[in-house]
This record gives sequence, structure tokens and C-alpha cells, in this order.
Amino acid sequence: MTQRDSVREASRGKTVLIVDDQPDERAIQQAMLSHRGYAVKEAADGRAGLDMALAVRPDLILLDVAMPGMDGFDVCRALRKDDRTREVPVILFTASVVGELADRARAAGATGVLEKPVDPHEVAGEIERLIGRP
Repeated sequence: MTQRDSVREASRGKTVLIVDDQPDERAIQQAMLSHRGYAVKEAADGRAGLDMALAVRPDLILLDVAMPGMDGFDVCRALRKDDRTREVPVILFTASVVGELADRARAAGATGVLEKPVDPHEVAGEIERLIGRP
């Protein structure tokens, strides 16, 4: 990384990518994260989320499990296979964290798992724990 890249990286703050097929869920998380000073990118499905993650290389990804087409597990596995996103923390959101689903999330490479509906303050705390404040 050149000095110019370092300056550009420092000036842009920290970016969180939200991947969820539910517009209301994205809007809630986007408002909370923007209010806290994070730069936010959004994608409405798994394929678009994977493409955006590879292009933007966010500091953290909030990823819904249940999406049509490419689900959150598939996206997470693909992120872990790519050198550009292998180390990016991924928090999976799911309607049920118990048992096998939580195990599948971790096996796919998720950094954390949160149960829907999520408390925005809990999400913010987990993000700050993983990547710090913006």
C-alpha cells in the first residue's frame, strides 16, 4: 500500500456493507450505522453483496442468511475463499440461532451470529468490538 492509499484509507472512515433482501432491515441498520459515523454500502441479494464486497472491500459485512438465490452461507463461504475478503469480519443475521443453524454459520466462516429481530444497539456494540469506532 502506498502512502497515498494509506491517506485515502484513513480519510474514508470505516465501511460496513449490509446485505439483506428486506429493504426495511437495510434501512434500519443503515440509519443506525450512518448516525454513528460509519460509511454504509448496501446490497439487496447475495450475488450483489458478494460483488460489492469484492469491489468495495468493506471493514465489516452484515449478512442476512435467508435470501433468494445465493443465501448468506454461500456468500460467506465465497468471501472466505477470496484473498481480498478472507479476513473481513462477517456477522450473519438469522431468524434462529439455535443448534445446527448457528453451527452452519460458523462453519461457513462467520465471525458472529445475531438473531433477528436484532437490537440496533447490540449490532453497534458488536461492530465496535470487531472493528472499532469510525
